[in-house]
Amino acid sequence: MTPADAVAQLHAISSGIADWRDDRGKRHMLSDGIAVLVLAVIAGAQDAEDVADFGKANLAWLRQFFSLAAGAPARDFYLRLMAVLKPNAFELPSASG
Repeated sequence: MTPADAVAQLHAISSGIADWRDDRGKRHMLSDGIAVLVLAVIAGAQDAEDVADFGKANLAWLRQFFSLAAGAPARDFYLRLMAVLKPNAFELPSASG
């Protein structure tokens, strides 16, 4: 699997998560934000500020896979997102069990 394939698969998975947010005032697609969050953490991001910085620094590359029409989400977007995500939301089943 190429890195591009992996990012596409991550986007497909994040697109399957229902968006609970009110439609008014949405600037960023939830699936894009979740995928960027996961990629940033893989790249070493430790907090919302790091995730936002990752998005800004890699915006051109990220736009190959995600809309990001309003640009990279800011720190506050990721603070709200991290506050509602369950810590084990992305855990995969164990191969042994």
